[in-house]
Amino acid sequence: MGISTSTSADAYFAGLLEGDGYIGAARSKVQTTRATVELTLTDKAAIECFQIYVNTKYANGKPIKIRYPRPARANHKETFKVGISGKKAEYLIRDLYKYWFSHRKNQSEKLLAECGLPPVSGNEDNEIFRGLPWLAGLLDAEGCFKQHKTGKYTYPQIQLEMTCRDIVTFVADWVNREIPPFTGAKKGRPEQIVAVLERKRQVLNRKNSFCLQINGRRAIYLAALLKPHIRNSDKLDDVHNMLVSLC
Repeated sequence: MGISTSTSADAYFAGLLEGDGYIGAARSKVQTTRATVELTLTDKAAIECFQIYVNTKYANGKPIKIRYPRPARANHKETFKVGISGKKAEYLIRDLYKYWFSHRKNQSEKLLAECGLPPVSGNEDNEIFRGLPWLAGLLDAEGCFKQHKTGKYTYPQIQLEMTCRDIVTFVADWVNREIPPFTGAKKGRPEQIVAVLERKRQVLNRKNSFCLQINGRRAIYLAALLKPHIRNSDKLDDVHNMLVSLC
């Protein structure tokens, strides 16, 4: 699969970093503060796409390589990490800033100030930047595509769960506006208005999460729209299985 450096690629990786990215400062050997962006995933196909995207778009300097951190526990999946710093990280932040929500934008502005760099200008928050590629990146990081079972009924479901309520609410509003419920839904296959649910953590000092679920034919329709943009191999298999189940 070819990797583009177009705006659709920018949107996809902005969504991916919104979910599984890290933005922070690192000290260099000469004790100067440098901007750092890291992406850690358990899917090698998606991390390779990010590696190629960065090396193609920001070609100056040494090519970025994939690192292989040890899993925290023996039963955990293997993880893959790509980290960039310095000018490449600064350029990436400026290019993707317009796609991000307030918490990630605040992190970016704080980081640029800490590194003595000028703030991002002319990139106001505008939802027109966030389309299907951005949503595909977000779901590759924080979503799941599955066949959900309730009693004797099984129906397709797309689920998104995050600690950032603004993002989950934005996606719910977008789905309700762009993909209205289909009429004549069968019993046991709910296609009600997508709502955001808060889930309280049972572990101390953990943030509550916010979840939305897209069910039935709306989930199938959205999965078909997202499939060309998804790069996570496991999620792509899940989407394929969801669509094949209709045949």
